[in-house]
Amino acid sequence: MKFLAFIFVLYFPLTASARIGENILECRERYGNAELECDGEFQVDYSLFEKSIYKIHANFWGGVIHQMGYTKDTELTDLEIDYILKVNSVKSKWRRIDDSTWMTKNGQLIAVKEDAWSFTIFTSKYARYYWDSKNTERENEELADLQAL
Repeated sequence: MKFLAFIFVLYFPLTASARIGENILECRERYGNAELECDGEFQVDYSLFEKSIYKIHANFWGGVIHQMGYTKDTELTDLEIDYILKVNSVKSKWRRIDDSTWMTKNGQLIAVKEDAWSFTIFTSKYARYYWDSKNTERENEELADLQAL
C-alpha cells in the first residue's frame, strides 16, 4: 500500500495535465498564466505552460488544443506516458503502432514519443490541416520562384 501511495505522490503533478480539446481558459484554470503565448503560423496559437517538473506545449486551432507536447528535463517513464495517453484518450482506446507511436482505435488521435524527454499528441484533423497548409505554402513559394524567372 505504501508503494501505491508513493506512486500517487510521485506522479501527482501529471494529474493536472491539459487535454486535447480544451480551450485556453481551461488551461489557465489548470496552470495559471502561460509562460509564453504567441500567434503561430496557419491560424494556430501557441502557449507554453509549466507545472511542477513538466512543460506543456499547447497548439490551439479553432480555439481548442489540437496538438500538445509534454517535456521534462529527465526521461519520461512508461507510467507517465500511459497516464498522458489515458487522460487524452477522448473516450477511445489507444493502440501501439511501434516503439514510439500510438493511435486511438477511432483514428482521431496520434501520439509520438519524439525522444526520451518529449511526448506529443495531436488530432489527425490538425495533422492534415497543418501538412496541407505547409504544402500550399511550399507550392506558392515555388510558383513565385517560377514567376520571377
